[in-house]
Order: sequence, then C-alpha cells, then structure tokens
Amino acid sequence: MLNDNSMAIDPTQGAVAKYFSKVRLSQTYEDLRKTTRNILEHMPVIGKSVEEAIERIKKSIRMVLPASQMFESLNIPYFGPVDGHDIGSLIQLFRALAELNHPAILHVYTKKGKGFRPAGSRPSKFHSTGPFKTNRGAVESTLAPSRQNFTNVFGKHLTELAKKDNRIVAITSAMCDGTGLVEFRKRFAERFYDVGIAESAAVDIAAGLCRSGLKPVVCIYSTFLQRSFDQIVQEVALQKLPVVFCIDRAGVVGSDGPTHHGLMDIGFLRMMPNMVLTAPANDIEMRLALEFALGEDKPVVIRYPKDLVPPRKFIRAACAKPFKLGKSVVVKKAKDSAIAIVSYGSVLTEALTAAALLAKEGIAVDVINGRFAAPVDKKIFLLANKGKGIITVEDHTIACGFGSAVLELAATTLGTAITKPIAVLGAPRRFIGHNSRDAQLMEAGVNADKIVETAKELLKV
Repeated sequence: MLNDNSMAIDPTQGAVAKYFSKVRLSQTYEDLRKTTRNILEHMPVIGKSVEEAIERIKKSIRMVLPASQMFESLNIPYFGPVDGHDIGSLIQLFRALAELNHPAILHVYTKKGKGFRPAGSRPSKFHSTGPFKTNRGAVESTLAPSRQNFTNVFGKHLTELAKKDNRIVAITSAMCDGTGLVEFRKRFAERFYDVGIAESAAVDIAAGLCRSGLKPVVCIYSTFLQRSFDQIVQEVALQKLPVVFCIDRAGVVGSDGPTHHGLMDIGFLRMMPNMVLTAPANDIEMRLALEFALGEDKPVVIRYPKDLVPPRKFIRAACAKPFKLGKSVVVKKAKDSAIAIVSYGSVLTEALTAAALLAKEGIAVDVINGRFAAPVDKKIFLLANKGKGIITVEDHTIACGFGSAVLELAATTLGTAITKPIAVLGAPRRFIGHNSRDAQLMEAGVNADKIVETAKELLKV
C-alpha cells in the first residue's frame, strides 16, 4: 500500500514525488470514488484465477496514468489512486485484495492532518507537537517555552556562519523543520539540499560536495543516521573528509518513544577511524562546537538532544572556552574532593545539580565537562590515578558510549595502576518507552539523584 499524502515530516522531494503529484493533480474526488467502485466490482472472488481478475480490472480502468505505467512496467498490478479517508471502502478493498496471491500496489491518497484544521494547514509543525492548547478549534498556544532549544540555537548559528562563508551547505533528509534549517533554506536556497527519506544519499552527496571544496553540514536525527552507517564509513571516515554531522534528537526523546531515541550514535560512530565526536552542554557550547567543527580538516560529529537549553544558573565560565580537539574543561573545582563527576553533553546540568546536593551533605566533588567522546581527554582518567573516584554520565547507552571510551583508554594506558574505581552511568541495554524526557532520564539512571547515590557508594569503596 502506497500511502500518498505528499508529506514525510516535510513535503516529499525528488523525481518520484513529482511523478505521483501528476497523478494527484489529475484526479478529482469523484474520480477517486469511481476508481474505488470499479476496483471493488471487478475484484476476484474465491475460485477465480488471479490472472483473470487482473485482466478484468485492466479492462474496466484506463491504465494510462503515470503511476500505473511505472508499476505495470515492473509487472506489479496497480490499483488506484483511491480515497484514503473513505474507511468503509478501504476495508472492502483490503478484504478483496487479500484474495490475491500476487504482488500488487494499492495507491491510497490522503491529506496529512485531515480532520483537524490547524494540522491540515501546518502539517510539518503538527507532525510531532507535544502538548498544545486550542480555542474553538484554533491553536491558542503550543506552550512555547521561554528558553530556546538546542535545535533552534543550531539553526540560527549555522545561518549566521553561512552569511560569512559561502562554502557552507546544509543537507537533510525530509526533516528541514525538525532540524532547525527553515531559516537557512529561506536565506540560502541554492545551498540547501533536502534529499527526502534517503539518509545514505545525504551522506554520499555530502562527501561529493566536500571533495569539491564545500563545507557540507549533514543534519539528521540520531535514530535515522543509523541508516547511513556504510556511507559514513566508506565515503567519509575512510577518506577523512571534513563533513560535519549535526545529530539532532540524541539521547532520550520523550514522547517520540523507542523508535526515535538516539542512544546508539556514539557507539557506532566512535569505532570509525578519523571521526571526532563532540557534544555541547548548552547553547554557548552549541555555537562553539559548530565553529570548531567547521574549522577541522576531518569529519566531526555534534550530538545534542531534543530539549531546551539549560537555564543560565547552570552556565559556567568554562563553557565559554573555545573547543580544542580532545580537551575537556573543568566547570567546578572543589577543595579536597575525592570524586570527579565527568559528564558528556547536556547532562552537565544533572552533574552540577548532583554536586550541589552532595555539597549540602559535606561531600566535595569536582565537575568536568568531557566535551569529546573521540578522542577522549587523557586528563580525565588520570584523575583515577591521583586518588579520585570517577563517575561518567551520559545520555547514551552504557555499552560503547562515552564512559566506555574512558574505561578503554584507562585500561590500555594505566592498566593495573588505577587506584580508584570508575563508575559509568548511562542508559540500560534495553528499549525505553514513551514518557517525558525527565522521567526517561530517571528511568535510565542518568539524573542527579542517581549520581548522588553513586558518589556515596564510591566513597565506601
């Protein structure tokens, strides 16, 4: 079944999308109803051969539309387009098509957001909304936050940088709005590429543009970047091309649920040679990370969550220091501290909250912003050799993540010289269900309370 509504998250792109738009434009609502009726009248009943049924349908319907020609050339019988909002007729069609023992295509035409006027007029915005309010059917408030989110900050700064450097191009896969590129597309249409739902193609194109001297920025959700694993290895990492990967929706994603959690990207990217992995902790670091990435001569990955940037009370002076390859920054130094909390990315807020809670109980801890998962700053694990326990915290699975990178380097460099334990906090090796992002971080054990609990346990060792 081809559910054709001309939309993914954003309007569909490419030759096939244009092909089907010809079909839609050539069909009135009455045409759709007639097509449905004709198909139902000529569908086979039990005992009729498939070949006979197909021939009867072909005789009853003019098979001259572009879509029918495309599928018929592949020897796949085509039916449609039919009205996808006529549920009663669809049920009859499905029952009839179930009698076929031959591949077939049912082309169903729908309107994204149909039935709810605000969604029908703004389908991209309403693809995934979270809570919102309505007043007599109109959207009154989408509960707009007083703070920006990471995606907004990224999109605005990339647009600002593109004004100064005409080599910067942006590439996405049917998620222009979701990755914050709407303004970039308006300002630099000739430097913006939406390849549709084809993440692997996005990476291939980026590699080619990079070879020609441009600075491609590939913007894809973490969970969808997995589809382009092979292309990242072969076309980018192997050739050490300075492509910038901006990974949105990294970590747990709240109501989007298990299919959209970005809990595996560090793992599958960290193993690739030549790849640099970084994660900003706040809006200031988001800008600095982007500037750093565009200035490197190798591929750089920037991962950030679907979340608001932290309140100003969590911003420290160290966060304003420019990014240097493989270097962490100390954001809180405590006298006589026995433990160092090392966070990666936006969970720095949880680390700082935990440090404040521990301070109230007379337990002094340092807080370090790791910044890089590849390469990892050697100063981090050397703390263990100086008599300090280490707690790593990340919004990623424990397996193959930032904490694993610290352990690997510590084991290969220090070996038996490690005198204090290293505890790794991250998501468990299982899928996490729908919930608020805060609740999911709590479930994963990546929150201030869990850090406090772990610190107290380390002090007993």
